[in-house]
Amino acid sequence: MLFRRTLCGACCAALFASFSAAAAAAPADNGYEIAYMSDVHFHDVYAHFEDGSFKGLPSAKHKNATIRTMYAQLTSTRLFNENYFAFLAALDDAVARGLKVVVISGDFSDDGQPVHMRGLREVMEKYRKQHGLRFFVTMGNHDPAFPFVIPAGKKDYLGDNGKNQPIFSRDGSKDCSGYDTTNAEKNGTICTQEVVHGGYGEIFTYMGQYGLTPQADYVYWETPYSSYKTQADYSFDKASKEAAIDRRSFEICKQGAGGELKKEGYTDCAVIPDGTYLVEPVPGLWLLAVDSNVYLPADLASANPAKRFTGSGNNGWNKMLTHKQHVVAWIKDVAERAKREGKTLSVFSHFPTVAFYRGASAEVAEMFGKGGLDLKREPTASTSERVAETGIGLHFGGHIHANDTAVFNKSGKFLVNVQVPSLAAYVPAYKHVTYQPQGKVDIQTVELKDVPRFNELFEHYRVEHKYLAEKSPAKLWDEKILASRNYAEFAGWHMSELTRLRFLDEKWACDMRQLARSLNGADMLTTALLDTPVTEGQLQQAGKDQANLAACTVAESVTAPTERYDSDWQAARAKAEALASANGTSLTELAKISGLEVATDFHKVLNAGELAFADIKPHAALYNLMNIALKDRRESVKMSAADAKKPSSDNPAGLMFRARFKPLFLGLSKVANAAPNRNFVVDLLKQSVEGVIADKPINN
Repeated sequence: MLFRRTLCGACCAALFASFSAAAAAAPADNGYEIAYMSDVHFHDVYAHFEDGSFKGLPSAKHKNATIRTMYAQLTSTRLFNENYFAFLAALDDAVARGLKVVVISGDFSDDGQPVHMRGLREVMEKYRKQHGLRFFVTMGNHDPAFPFVIPAGKKDYLGDNGKNQPIFSRDGSKDCSGYDTTNAEKNGTICTQEVVHGGYGEIFTYMGQYGLTPQADYVYWETPYSSYKTQADYSFDKASKEAAIDRRSFEICKQGAGGELKKEGYTDCAVIPDGTYLVEPVPGLWLLAVDSNVYLPADLASANPAKRFTGSGNNGWNKMLTHKQHVVAWIKDVAERAKREGKTLSVFSHFPTVAFYRGASAEVAEMFGKGGLDLKREPTASTSERVAETGIGLHFGGHIHANDTAVFNKSGKFLVNVQVPSLAAYVPAYKHVTYQPQGKVDIQTVELKDVPRFNELFEHYRVEHKYLAEKSPAKLWDEKILASRNYAEFAGWHMSELTRLRFLDEKWACDMRQLARSLNGADMLTTALLDTPVTEGQLQQAGKDQANLAACTVAESVTAPTERYDSDWQAARAKAEALASANGTSLTELAKISGLEVATDFHKVLNAGELAFADIKPHAALYNLMNIALKDRRESVKMSAADAKKPSSDNPAGLMFRARFKPLFLGLSKVANAAPNRNFVVDLLKQSVEGVIADKPINN
């Protein structure tokens, strides 16, 4: 998050030419101007292992590279390597704007590993000393991964000859975390403590000076555990003593909050640290950094530290309200004091406080199950209501790697949650925020497009690609990603390959996956309009199952002939051609759109909202046509009596496509018409979000 008093107007626009036009100069005079960043996931691509255990890969133009494989990052929801350069570019943009404070709302690190934490601090200190930037951070579920240090490592650093290079810490045994070193596709395992996952103590050691502990130049600093609540009672010395981890720890139990809130029968209780704090870096501005990590006790007696607690990734604010109630009560108190004292309050944490799928959660659940994709991480309506009751009004979150604006407004309880995009995912961006007078907050989105040096590591990926082509073609990624012209295009390729290499197999139902891989846009529109009594089983028996759904269905009764199917298909084709023509396109044009592109567009829009509109615009005609064709369809898939998890082959041909894909196209429409999430104004007094969504690609 970047802060300054607004000084720059339209005259600064030329400084930002390498970034999206969405990142306009700050609009208001006399306002606190802030830029929020999130989910940097910093991995030092030129890290120095102090014990000399890993030398890295010699590079043509720089130091030895200590990077993860391209396959690893193309099957992860975040980039591991190129985000290093994106972070530098974002900070350079902040400097060009004259901004002075950077706040990162969690997941600033790659699991708190010492080798990368040193690199992160080195970068932040460089910008602090050379450009006067002031950093503030809050904890994410990757920093720390668990409350206390645990043995860890990664199996997929890129090693010699394009092979995986496992690097693990010791866990008390001779081998590193018991990792199997016999696989011929991997180089021998490297053992080093440089890759342990740090806990709160380690994170505080590296990041303490960035808001987690008081600094002499702060106007004010406080935690939920402070003995003072007023400026009159505050002193830097007193705050410093009370900032120690043992002075800001709390009891948590498996069933709920501990301490004074512990209920009878609560078990498995432990004391863990909390990184929440309030800071006034300049007079009048309060930054409230909420540590929304909730680590639930699991097996506290386990010899394996990683099994003593659950990770916090799926807990968030739903568990904050049950297990960190004292922090929520303190947040309400801070909000009341800020209003009473005339402070501008800016609140952020790692986890979202309002549902983040832009009204399409029901469609996501229908496609992927109740906990599908990130639904298990979504705040409930009751959670949003209780957070709204604290009076904070506006909250900035991360974690989901999404660009989103979500509004909760019920009986005067108002809360806007702004999801800050990740610098390590599609679309890479951050939020430029200006707190204006009369309760208005102007929010602009800065997209990172032209990132210097983003292709600096490509020489190493070419070696990896050659190795995979020869030895492991199942893991072969599309080499065209190495022809990316800029970082934005590279991030787009990341989402495309992530969909192809992971999401389809891991997240999508078998029949949806096969349909997406088999049908093009013209086939989809035709299938949407197909009416036939011929079943999928009959098509399979006749060898006309172009989507190869036999592997996804259970064969039931197959008796009727399939002769009429061809005429039914041609009739549907004629309807599709007429519908396309009436809407300014043709089946020939729609056939150029693959099912894989449709699947990728869906994930792009869920991730990036308005930021994805330009990318999906070439396919918008298909999506509008599909919503027209499927509007009045009310169909459900008949499941097999023999296996309730699989569809029956007795479903009429085309029905499974319509039932499975209608939520996808409807979801695309909802996301495209949700609250503005690129450039908009939150009016805290009127309790509204105002902004124009330009160039909507999909109609209501």
